[in-house]
Amino acid sequence: MRLRDKTAIVTGGGQGIGEGVARAYAAEGARVAILDINLPAAEAMAQAIGGGAFAVACDIADSVAVDAAFEQVMTRFERLDIVAHVAAIKPVSDLGHLLAISSAQQRERDTTGSVSTFLDSVLNMDNETWQRQIDVDLTGTFYCNRAALRVMAPQRKGCIINTASNTAITGMVGIANYVAAKAGVLGFSRSLAREVIAQGIRVNIVAPGDTDTPMPTAAVDKIKTEAAKRQPIGRLGSIAEMAAAYVFLASDESSFIVGETMNVNGGLHTL
Repeated sequence: MRLRDKTAIVTGGGQGIGEGVARAYAAEGARVAILDINLPAAEAMAQAIGGGAFAVACDIADSVAVDAAFEQVMTRFERLDIVAHVAAIKPVSDLGHLLAISSAQQRERDTTGSVSTFLDSVLNMDNETWQRQIDVDLTGTFYCNRAALRVMAPQRKGCIINTASNTAITGMVGIANYVAAKAGVLGFSRSLAREVIAQGIRVNIVAPGDTDTPMPTAAVDKIKTEAAKRQPIGRLGSIAEMAAAYVFLASDESSFIVGETMNVNGGLHTL
């Protein structure tokens, strides 16, 4: 029970890695507020984990909504020990198109040794697609961290864990907007960590690698299969394995870890 008597907000806690974090925090003794744009999913998760968990609707790209959600949590909890900011949106891309080009490029390499079919995701990306990714994944991180600091700074204590991505470090073709947003999360979090540690607030980052989350489409299944082949460990990571990193960084066991990025990627890259 490493988080006994602590209070935690998990953004994006209604599904995916966020759901795993919410479950893990509750299992470790924390009271958990689940913030998610999908309120029914958040409510179902709060009911499933029990222990005083509750759900709050929140669009992290809306600063007013974020502030209101944090105020609602404070009305219920009266203090805030942990914020695990997991909420994000998947990169918007035509997976079928990406797979087709990738397959064509591989055939060309195999037959001619060179590539004549080129990926055109950035060339064809519209302003709205770019901006939406930045608004949610990067600016939303700022909104949630700022709201957390408004509570934690007067307490002179707290723990914030932001979520980047393996791709923010390695880069990845086809999703440059997502990679840019997550790379921004890395830089923002490292800067914030140095700024607020004197107030007793620790900021760290989890950078998940390829994770087996439920996305049942044929294109995604093929991408998962290919991703698993790339892993030195030979498989995708599980949601529970990702959640374990958030538990460790929220616990007192990581009390001397500040501004660090925990890469949970099965050995795909090491720093």
